[in-house]
Amino acid sequence: MRIVIKVDASTLTTKKGLLNKRYIAALAEKLVELQADGHEVLIVSSGAIVAGRSHLGINTKPKTLRDKQAFAAVGQSLVMNTYSEAFTKYGRAVAQILLTKYIFDKRIEYINARNTLNALMGNNIIPIINENDSISIDEINFGDKTIHWRLLSRLQ
Repeated sequence: MRIVIKVDASTLTTKKGLLNKRYIAALAEKLVELQADGHEVLIVSSGAIVAGRSHLGINTKPKTLRDKQAFAAVGQSLVMNTYSEAFTKYGRAVAQILLTKYIFDKRIEYINARNTLNALMGNNIIPIINENDSISIDEINFGDKTIHWRLLSRLQ
């Protein structure tokens, strides 16, 4: 069975905006158990904007798209490093997949993304999918929920 886990920013971070390493470690443990039981797992994760803002010591929410993109660019590597540390403890690798809503509209790009995801899961690598917030002008409004549902319905 293929299992898609959606982790939103409020779950991934503490009230202070720091990455919740304890939660991510517990999630890693559970997903590795699911893999051991024969399931394919992938994560759709938010949190890059909040993590980037917190890392930069900025306490206010960004008001402009430009600031959201900049904070996402800073935070995405922090999010991925935290996931990587958590899964490495169990001998698992993670892979970052940044998508835009347009990938689903272009068949060849969609097929390539699907093939990459299938290859990762076939090798027990945990795909961590996020919107490509740092470059797309409308991605932040597009939302991980749409990516999540499109993945569930079309990944096969």
